[in-house]
Amino acid sequence: ETRSKCKGPKGPGTLCDPCALRLHKGKTGPPSPTFECRWCKATSTSNRRDGPTGEGTLCGSCGQSYAHASAKIKARLVRVETELDRLTSENERLTSIPVIDAETGAEMRERPPKRTRDNDGAICVGAVVEADVVVIGIGVIPNTEWLEGSGLTIDDGVVCDATMLAAPGITAAGDVARWPSGRFDEVMRIEHWDNAIEQGVHAAERLLVDDADALPFEPVPWFWSDQYDRKLQMAGRVSPADDIHLATGSFEERRFAQLHGRDGRLVGVLGLNRPRHVMQYKTMIQNGASFEDAVAAEI
Repeated sequence: ETRSKCKGPKGPGTLCDPCALRLHKGKTGPPSPTFECRWCKATSTSNRRDGPTGEGTLCGSCGQSYAHASAKIKARLVRVETELDRLTSENERLTSIPVIDAETGAEMRERPPKRTRDNDGAICVGAVVEADVVVIGIGVIPNTEWLEGSGLTIDDGVVCDATMLAAPGITAAGDVARWPSGRFDEVMRIEHWDNAIEQGVHAAERLLVDDADALPFEPVPWFWSDQYDRKLQMAGRVSPADDIHLATGSFEERRFAQLHGRDGRLVGVLGLNRPRHVMQYKTMIQNGASFEDAVAAEI
């Protein structure tokens, strides 16, 4: 409807004001819809709303739904960014948390600040150790249930002899293998992938030789972990009862190599940011060096 009717091609009073104006400007035909909602395709709306493709591209209803969903997404992004900032800050702080021997309680540097809640801690060796983060090792129990009744000796893994033979014609290797080490005078089960590779080669070779020609598996186990700018390494087998000697560096500068001796023999080395020293002492362990010689060595 229109209040006034204008003259058109078919005579007076045949056009509404908008169409007459279009004709006056030289445009013919009915006007095209001036709006179409990008989502529901509606051509009329009392209130245009902004959408993902631009301003005024949605009708009022679709625009309201889009604005509500967009606000929820933005709120989640803000929470994610806040959490990432917190974790980044926390990680930077964690790099300065002291290393504490859970069995002896010895500290390498000062304690982290205490938490406000009393239940923030971890039980370790019968004591409560306050901690912001607790790392749990999953999968350290060997899955040997399927071998029950097989005739193999199962005791915290598959028990082998010194040559990695578990039974005639059967060897074991990797985290599941448990064998007596003549080098360290103990029954060991090592959970490091480097050991699994070396042990797998030895186990395969054991199957190819007679008992008389079989050699014992006597590695020097070792592992490493790179934490930001710090490289932690350990070689050999260490115990709280070992004789300990700080061979180089200091705990304060967080750069050191610490030797472990037992019964007069060098049995282990712990290093932080001292890779060259750790590898050279590892070789000394391999060669059966005495603890006295290791302490006196200039490396």
